Amino acid sequence: MSRKGAKDAKEPTVTLVDLGESDVIDKHINDYREEMERMGEMYRRGLRLEEERLSEISRELYRMIFEPIREVIDKKVAASFSLRMDTPPSPLLRGEKKPQSTLFLSPDGSLNLIPFEVFMTPEGKYLIDEYQINYVSAGRDMMRFKAEMESGEVKHVTTTPQSPPSQGGERRRDVMIMADPDFDLVMDKIGAVKDSDTESETGWHGKNFGLTSGKACLSVQDGWHGQTCLSVQDSVAEDKNTKSACMPTVSRDIGGLGLARRLPGTREEAEAIERIVKERYNVRSYLDKEAIEEALYNINDPPEILHLSTHGFFLKELDLGEEIRKRLQEKGITWAQFMTMEDQMKQLDTLTAEIEKDMAVENPMVRSGITLAGFNTSIKSIRGGKGRDAGIVTAEKITGVNLRGTQLVSLSACETAVGEPKVGEGVFGLKRSFILTGAETLVMSLWKVPDKETKDMMIGFYDLMMNQDKGKANALRQARLDMKERKPHPYFWGAFISVGKID
Repeated sequence: MSRKGAKDAKEPTVTLVDLGESDVIDKHINDYREEMERMGEMYRRGLRLEEERLSEISRELYRMIFEPIREVIDKKVAASFSLRMDTPPSPLLRGEKKPQSTLFLSPDGSLNLIPFEVFMTPEGKYLIDEYQINYVSAGRDMMRFKAEMESGEVKHVTTTPQSPPSQGGERRRDVMIMADPDFDLVMDKIGAVKDSDTESETGWHGKNFGLTSGKACLSVQDGWHGQTCLSVQDSVAEDKNTKSACMPTVSRDIGGLGLARRLPGTREEAEAIERIVKERYNVRSYLDKEAIEEALYNINDPPEILHLSTHGFFLKELDLGEEIRKRLQEKGITWAQFMTMEDQMKQLDTLTAEIEKDMAVENPMVRSGITLAGFNTSIKSIRGGKGRDAGIVTAEKITGVNLRGTQLVSLSACETAVGEPKVGEGVFGLKRSFILTGAETLVMSLWKVPDKETKDMMIGFYDLMMNQDKGKANALRQARLDMKERKPHPYFWGAFISVGKID
C-alpha cells in the first residue's frame, strides 16, 4: 500500500499478507467447528474426548493463517529492537518466555468463527501459550483506544477495595448479574398483555412480532450452556395503516428451539461472582423469576459490569434442500410422492421462490440470542400459533439496551460470539449488538460449552480481575490457561474470547 506525502520513519506501516484461497480456509474452519461439536456430544455421553483430528486441523490452520502473519510479526518486533534481520528471532520474540506478546486481531468472514488461541504450532504448542490475543471489530478501534489513553479517558474495571460511599459522596459502581432464569415462568402473572387487534399474546413490550408456529427440533440437553437449532426463517409484518414493513425481533422459526433446562452451575457461578465483587461494587442480582428481559431493557444507569449466565442459541441458515422437504412434509407430501407428481417442476419452482424470498428478507440479528425467564412459556406459545416472545432475547432486541459506560459484558453461555459472518461487514449477531449498545469489552464463546467447567473458569476470571489486579483480557487468558492445565482438551478452555478493550 502507498500514499502521497512524506512519511515519518517511525510511523507504522501496513503489510499485506496473502493467506491463500478463502474456500480452503473456510472448509478447515468448518471442519474444526464440526469436530468440536462432535467432542461436545462425546462429553455429554460421558466418553473420552479425542484430540488427534482436532490437532491435525488446528496445525493446518496455523500453517495457512498464522504462520505467514507470524513471520511479519517477528520481523517488525525484531526491527523495533534493532536486531539483525538475517538472524533467527530470539525466544522472547517467538513468545516462548513471559511476558507474552499481545496481539489485536480484527478477523473477517469465517475467521470470526474460530479462536486463534487454539491454533497449534509445529512444536505442539497452542497460540494461547505464546500470545495474549484480543479481538476488535475493526482496525479503527485501535485508533480510538489509543486516543482515549492519550486523553486520559480510558477507564479500568475497579480492582481495589472501596469503602461504602459517605453521605453525599461518590457512590460505588454497579455489577449487574442475571443467571439461572425460571424458563417456565408464566408471563400472564407478571404483566404480559393481550393484543386485542391480533388476538395474539405478546411479551412485555405490548407488541406483536408476527410470530407463527414452529416445529420441534433439538432439545436443550443437561449439562450444557446452550443449544443450536437446524433451521430458521423470518417474516416481514406489514402495518395496515402505514403500509411500511418492519422486521420482527425474533425469528418466525424460533419455535424450533427445544425447551431450556435449568443449569445449576449458573446459579453457583452467579453467587460466587457476587461474593468476589461485593467489596468493590454494589451488586444487582437477578435470579430465578427475577431474571426477566425487562431488567435489561429498563437499564437507565448502566452497570460497570454486566454478567449473563444462561443458555445461548444460534439458529443456522436455511438449507434450501432441507427446507423444501420440510415444507412438502407440512403439506402431507413425502419426497417419494413428490417425485411421481406430474407438476413436480412447477411446485418445485414455487417452493424455491418462496424459500428464497424468506431467505432474502431474513434478518440475521434475530437468529442468535440468550434465554431468560419465561423462555419455555414463549416457545410453547409460539408452537401453538401465538406471538409471545418474552424471555427470547435476540441480538436484535439487545441493540436497544443502554450500556454506554459499561466496561465489561460477560456472556457465560453457548455460542454467544457466533453469528452470520459477512465478508467486509463482520458478524451479525450478539457480538455486533452488544458493541452497538456501547459496551467496551465483551467476553463471549464460539461453541457450546459445558456447565461445570464454564462455571469454574468464570469464577477464576473474576477472581483474577478483582483479587490479583489483572486486566480483563489478561485475566481471561489466565483463567483459560488454568483450565487448560486441569483439562488440556481445547473443548474446555478454547471457546471464550475477549472482544474490545483489554484493560
